[in-house]
Amino acid sequence: MEKPVQKQHEPSPFYPAPTPPPATVIYRQVAIGLAAFDRLKNWQRLIEWKEGRRLTNGEVLDRLILALPAPQVPATRRRRA
Repeated sequence: MEKPVQKQHEPSPFYPAPTPPPATVIYRQVAIGLAAFDRLKNWQRLIEWKEGRRLTNGEVLDRLILALPAPQVPATRRRRA
């Protein structure tokens, strides 16, 4: 009798590469939808499974945002108080 072959986890077509720790960190309270939060946590679990360490929510956000090229738009001015 043959031993059943275990299915291996299929790699994601998009996998955000590790990013160096930022020189500056900005702390803000941000509201996101439940579906977006669930997806963030899914990425967090996938990265933990692949790399063997749990990232913070901020580290996952950094990695996901920095993996995509920024759009080329004119710089905006900050509102003056």
